[in-house]
Amino acid sequence: MKLTFVAVAVILLSALLVSADGSYNSTILRKRSSILRKRITSSGKGKGTWYAGSDMADAACYGRNYKGKRLGDYTPKDSEMIGAVPGLSDNNYNLCFQCIQITNTKNSKTIIVRIVDECVGCGKGSVDLSKSAFTSLGVSLNVGVISIVWKTVTCPKNGKWNQNPPV
Repeated sequence: MKLTFVAVAVILLSALLVSADGSYNSTILRKRSSILRKRITSSGKGKGTWYAGSDMADAACYGRNYKGKRLGDYTPKDSEMIGAVPGLSDNNYNLCFQCIQITNTKNSKTIIVRIVDECVGCGKGSVDLSKSAFTSLGVSLNVGVISIVWKTVTCPKNGKWNQNPPV
C-alpha cells in the first residue's frame, strides 16, 4: 500500500515538472528556486561575532564579476559597517552587497550592515561583523558573541561602507 502511494506521488510530481515533449517545466522550477532563495536570504537568527585585521583581507564579494562589471579585490576597514555570512559561496553570492538589519536580542540595539564577505566558521543564521558594527550593537569587543536576529533591508545610500559597487 505504501509503495503504491509513493509510486503515484512520484509519477504526479514528474508530470508537473516534465512537459509532454520531455523538457523540464522551467516556470515551476524557477518559482521553486525563487522560494528557496527567499527562505535562505530574507532573515535569520543566530550569533553575532566580530572579526578584524588579516581575517578581513580579500572580502569574498570582491574580486569577481558583479552585474557585468569586474570588481577588484578589497579589504574592509574595522570602521566600516559590514558583515560576513555563512554559505555565501553556496548560494551564488546572492547576499553580496545586500544590507541586513541586525538586532541584539539582549538590548534591542539595531544596526544596518552591508554583506561583503563569507564567514566560513559561522553557523546558520550567524553574522560576523566588523569591530565598528559589533560595538554599535551596544556591547564591548570583550563580549565576543551575542544573540542576534536579522532581516534583509534596502541599503541606505549614505551607509558607512565601501560604495563600490554603488548602492
